[in-house]
Amino acid sequence: MAGGSARKALIVAAALVFVVFAVRLADRTRASAPDFAINWTAAQSIREGRPLYEADAQRELAARHDVRLDIPLYDDLYRSFIGLPTTAALHLPLTGLSLLTALRIHRFLELLAFGGAIGLLAWVVPRRSRWLAVGAGALTVVALDPFTDSLRLGQIDGWIVLALAFAVWCAARDRWWWCGIALGIPVLLKVSPALLVGYLLLRGRWQAVVAALGTVGAGLLLSVLIAPGALGDWWHHVRPGLADGTIHAQNMAAPAWLGRVFAPSDNLLDYSHSIPTMWRTATVLAGLVCISWLAFERRRARFDPLEIGVLIVGALLVGPVTWENYLTWLLVPIVLLADGDRWSNLSGPGVVARATGLGVAILILVRPVELYSSTVRVWSSGRPVALVLLLVVIVSTLRVDAPIREPASSAAGGARP
Repeated sequence: MAGGSARKALIVAAALVFVVFAVRLADRTRASAPDFAINWTAAQSIREGRPLYEADAQRELAARHDVRLDIPLYDDLYRSFIGLPTTAALHLPLTGLSLLTALRIHRFLELLAFGGAIGLLAWVVPRRSRWLAVGAGALTVVALDPFTDSLRLGQIDGWIVLALAFAVWCAARDRWWWCGIALGIPVLLKVSPALLVGYLLLRGRWQAVVAALGTVGAGLLLSVLIAPGALGDWWHHVRPGLADGTIHAQNMAAPAWLGRVFAPSDNLLDYSHSIPTMWRTATVLAGLVCISWLAFERRRARFDPLEIGVLIVGALLVGPVTWENYLTWLLVPIVLLADGDRWSNLSGPGVVARATGLGVAILILVRPVELYSSTVRVWSSGRPVALVLLLVVIVSTLRVDAPIREPASSAAGGARP
């Protein structure tokens, strides 16, 4: 009886929290959605057989479809369509609608995707911790600024998080083929999650790697068929600029952070300032060393779904570009950490230390963006620090569980029969 009352109270509290979130979201989304407008216009280009990566062609098409925004578009790399053709293809079902109607449907589906991700992740933790996981996920979506930022911009993070959550769910059940298919989808949409596939290769999960590569290959083949020449244009004209990154204050990646710390200029809002090669190279090498070390440490341990959480944080840190909205991917490790069994295995000081690190990271992520303040250089260091703290908490939790050995049936290299 007491359990039922507590559950009802939790449902009521969650409903109230979501009402507050809806009001806050409505206020934030009154502004235009430049990212959605760019992706939707790119989808229109596929539909009409026009070039995806020519600024003049995109500008003319946007004007013809009455795309009006508060900021100029197509005047530099990061205000143009820079995704793979598969990102534009994702928006094709919405091209028959007006921009405003398409945006409303897109935002609604993104919210459903975030909710679905919470449900999948909660199903991974033990039954007695599921309501805690649901609560942690809901509060994360409501409280963290990157979620409202993603919905305001009209980004596709909901689909990425849902695919990552499904990959975690499959990994927890040793369904590696499906896990690989799920991981292939974020790679097709944002590229940087490819780090997760590389880690699974080191961990010997061959089925997942083959399935991920097959999914990516199928997606790229589809893009070649529906947008001939677009993939080559992306590789030759867009990829080099993305690989260089930018030290812009909204870029939360570690190499951009280091570039800002040592930048001679105080103008941290200029997209044209690329990241020095030294910092890009050092960060990538450090990331490769760290994931290789983790794979070696866990080589005889049963695969823990939280390992995917480690790689998500790692991908956010080492990539050349990690915008504010990418931090919505942190929903995956945060919900997985809401597992009471993990915390019960820790000593008192261990719980305090990890809870403090997690709390500080969350507080940093809750704070809204303040790009135009006089302390932008200091502010822009907050998000990377939060990512590092979260990474330390997750890895230290994994090391506590390291002695757990794989069952003989799965250690032989496969899924459960």
